[in-house]
Amino acid sequence: MKLSPRPTKSSRGFTLIEISISVMIIALLVGIAVAALSDSKSESTTTGAEGTAKTLNDAIVRAKLAGDEDPRIVGEEANDTRAAIEYLKNKGYID
Repeated sequence: MKLSPRPTKSSRGFTLIEISISVMIIALLVGIAVAALSDSKSESTTTGAEGTAKTLNDAIVRAKLAGDEDPRIVGEEANDTRAAIEYLKNKGYID
């Protein structure tokens, strides 16, 4: 009966510790990437809201300069944003 030689270290493959460390590093990198993507999405939402607020402010100023009534008090209650936007659209101050 002939015994096969003991496998050398290079032919045995990866150990459980090496594989688990590799998985942990990959999970860490994925976590960093997801966090960076969610931050950029929230920043783009904030920028869009700031642009909308600036557009509304500009339209209100143009309406006041044209002598129209203050669109912020047009609705049923003061500061009714939807009524103000509708008023500004109807008057042609917002596209």
